[in-house]
Amino acid sequence: FEIFEPTFKLMYEFQKDVKFDNQGHETVVATYNGNDITATDLFNYMESSIGTYYTIEMVKAEALLSSDYFTEIYGTDHDYLNSDNVKMAEHRDELRTMKGTFSSDGYAAYGFSSSSFTWEEFIVLAFGADSEANVIRDLFVIGNLQPSLIGDSIQYASAATIIQEQIDTYFNLNVEHLLVFVDRDKDFSPDEYNAYVDGLLGDDLTEYNALLVSLENLIKSKTGVDEKTFTQIVTEFNDSLIDDVDNVWAQYKAFGFYIMTENLSASASLSSANSANYDEDFVAGTKALYDEFVLAVKNDVTPPTKMYDDELVQSDFGLHFLLATKGTAFDQPTAVYDDVAGDYTEGSSGTTVAPSESQVELYIAIKYAETIGEATDIILPSSVYAAIEAYYGSVYSAYFTTSGYSIASAEYILANNPVYTTNGAERIAYLEDVLDVLYSSNFPEGFVVDPS
Repeated sequence: FEIFEPTFKLMYEFQKDVKFDNQGHETVVATYNGNDITATDLFNYMESSIGTYYTIEMVKAEALLSSDYFTEIYGTDHDYLNSDNVKMAEHRDELRTMKGTFSSDGYAAYGFSSSSFTWEEFIVLAFGADSEANVIRDLFVIGNLQPSLIGDSIQYASAATIIQEQIDTYFNLNVEHLLVFVDRDKDFSPDEYNAYVDGLLGDDLTEYNALLVSLENLIKSKTGVDEKTFTQIVTEFNDSLIDDVDNVWAQYKAFGFYIMTENLSASASLSSANSANYDEDFVAGTKALYDEFVLAVKNDVTPPTKMYDDELVQSDFGLHFLLATKGTAFDQPTAVYDDVAGDYTEGSSGTTVAPSESQVELYIAIKYAETIGEATDIILPSSVYAAIEAYYGSVYSAYFTTSGYSIASAEYILANNPVYTTNGAERIAYLEDVLDVLYSSNFPEGFVVDPS
């Protein structure tokens, strides 16, 4: 394998630390297994394999650079190095600062030493740009305009279902659990618990159920009557000996039961927002415990400071005893607010936990102004803003990702009736499939695509 094309060669040498001792070639980009790869070969391969993605990126750039948003900010002059537009002059100053930093080896820690690369090579490696003008265009101008590309596509209705789901599944607790699991084959690896239990029949099932009820009662007596912590119980279990006639844990250890404990909130409260990678049954059990805790805090004469789950939660890992205290965001955020004093922007009031459309639209306007660096006089109550952040914030942020910008570009292409010189229907269908994938990978389940 050998690369001849200068830019590709530079990039490969930087990434792989492999040098090619050649002076380039007039027609061959690279050779592989003795086969020449020409520019035409490479173009045809790229067009057939990822041409749709390149199309999206090119359309995104062209749509932005020819848009009214560009004119509003930069005027009509696209001469990035000589335009007298104030904002463009700021970008040139930023580029000069960057060039000075490079010259003084400010990027050496990232592998870009000025003793190893020229400035021209640096901008190719760092930004994929073959000129200073293109650095300004791609890094500063397009970056500055990108939010405008998707601003009008942000719709409350698209995420209304998700907002309600976030409310219905909300919980926030500091959780410790004691896990009972089995290793019946003694391979020092926990058996898949649900599969193990489902496979029990006859006497084996009877023995298992009897031992489990007995073990559950023993653990509950340890936490209740003896007031032992989960850690103390696990230590006692681990230190006990199977052949000790006085060992209350012996029969369970002999059967293949094991126990462990873990603080699931050592770094942050366990919540509906950060529990996506947990077992679904475990999350449902934690949510049920949270609801019980909230009800007790609301109704009990002496509200509890902690809550012990007396119903074991079964998951693929085993059986969980749960002990919870209030999380850092235990009180569920609510968008209920009566702006009787008129201190906030019209539309700030709300009568439900779920943010209303008017409240979310104000939030969107605030966040969008922040994104593009503009001031706004919109004011939302802090509690309402916090509720919208909790239930809608992740959806809003999903718009402003690489995939989000690609979605806007793909929709722009389809809305303008694209014409392909060959295989038009097939290529449009492929673009639509790409758009579906971008939506499904970028937004949570339940997000509704605006049919317009």
